[in-house]
Amino acid sequence: MFFEKYIEKDEGTIRYYDLHSLRHRILSILIFAACIIMLIIAIYPAIWVFLASFKDNVEFRREATIIPKAFDINAYIKTWNDLKFVKYYINSFIVVTGCVLSSVVFNGLLAYGLAILKPRGHKVIYTLVMWGLLIPATTSVVALFVNINRVGMNQSFLPLWLSM
Repeated sequence: MFFEKYIEKDEGTIRYYDLHSLRHRILSILIFAACIIMLIIAIYPAIWVFLASFKDNVEFRREATIIPKAFDINAYIKTWNDLKFVKYYINSFIVVTGCVLSSVVFNGLLAYGLAILKPRGHKVIYTLVMWGLLIPATTSVVALFVNINRVGMNQSFLPLWLSM
């Protein structure tokens, strides 16, 4: 049944010893049911959107059912080809790879310099880095864009890699 897996358990949120009491047993079942209900409420919109994506416009507007009449994958293939998603995924892969590599290299060099070499004033630099983390990245977007255009680095992935 539901409680058999708790017999071997010594510690944790619900112990087998706690389930001897009818009050605790009912309470744990109610908590479990509430979690299942919240899970269904959270997942339902995603399932509805996914199933609605198989409907054509007429069926989407007129039918109130969640299940489409036909599961046609050709609409996905047409959208994928028409909107050039392959290009977008390749660009995203290039940007993420460059950001990760530049972050590992530059942050690793900074961490090595501050933790191992410890030059004079390393505590000041460390404090400035920590204070810099408190500034939201969105506050510097306009200034970063203006500087990238002035230097002539637009139409390139390099500014994206270096700004992360």
